[in-house]
Amino acid sequence: MLYSYAKLSAHDFGIFRILGTGLGQLLFPWARFKATQKKYDLKPISPTWLQIRLGPILRNEQDKRFYNNLFKVPKDQVKGWEKLFLLSTLPRISETDFIFKDERGLSSAIVVFEGSIGYFSTILKSHEMIKNELIRMTLDKHKNGLNYKFGLSITVHVRLGDFSVAPSQEIIEGGGLNTRLPLAWYVRVINLIRSELGKEIPVHVFSDGTDEDLSDLLMLPNTQRMGFGSSIADIFALSQSRILIASSIFSMWASYIGRMPVIWHKGQLKQKLYFDNPTAEIEVGMNDEIPASFFGNVNTSANM
Repeated sequence: MLYSYAKLSAHDFGIFRILGTGLGQLLFPWARFKATQKKYDLKPISPTWLQIRLGPILRNEQDKRFYNNLFKVPKDQVKGWEKLFLLSTLPRISETDFIFKDERGLSSAIVVFEGSIGYFSTILKSHEMIKNELIRMTLDKHKNGLNYKFGLSITVHVRLGDFSVAPSQEIIEGGGLNTRLPLAWYVRVINLIRSELGKEIPVHVFSDGTDEDLSDLLMLPNTQRMGFGSSIADIFALSQSRILIASSIFSMWASYIGRMPVIWHKGQLKQKLYFDNPTAEIEVGMNDEIPASFFGNVNTSANM
């Protein structure tokens, strides 16, 4: 039998992992694992979600990113001692070799998916299936965000955490990775949207930063912080946004699932997702205007 396994970090011991990444990055191998498993009818082995990281603890972040209490193990996945036995005894082949080198004739092996190869490239048009599978395996206590009605409002995701301050605006616009976006940019985009819509619509801020870090943003009128208690719960909530101002891979997952109008800082959209509606997914620089075509995608009904 051929099995599939999402190896979520290099140091994966089957029961726990160390030195893992954030949830946004971890979802890439999981999503490819899920899509390929369905396509080729592979037997899935439950991924190891529990990870130990010191960074979030030392920075006293609210979300310690252990990820051990987010998901249940679907009934069709191998777990427990059988999982450990298979991982320690069966030969492994990479997803690339399995798909492109015609190694599907092997009688017994584990196809391993790891890393964020290509981001959403191979699952670009599978967003509905991936969304449903992600919801299916998530514990009920983390699903409240799916039912939140934002009404006509702006949702902002500000990633700070272990992101560093960019030495220059040019670094950000040149696609610099893991850099904090200036709060002045968020403020300006919010003001541009409000001006175009002709009203001071509410703003909801999701962030791993402190109130002090976000003070320039939170002092805007009709603006409040929001959070649903966990990383996956916040992704689900962000996916319900009416207009999303995005900042990282984390908010890219919300965009992939929710497909709402989304604005990125110039140089920070790592991959176009809206193959069927590109005007709803744009980049805006510090001195740019928001094109009129973008607002054609915004449903201005306050009742949604």
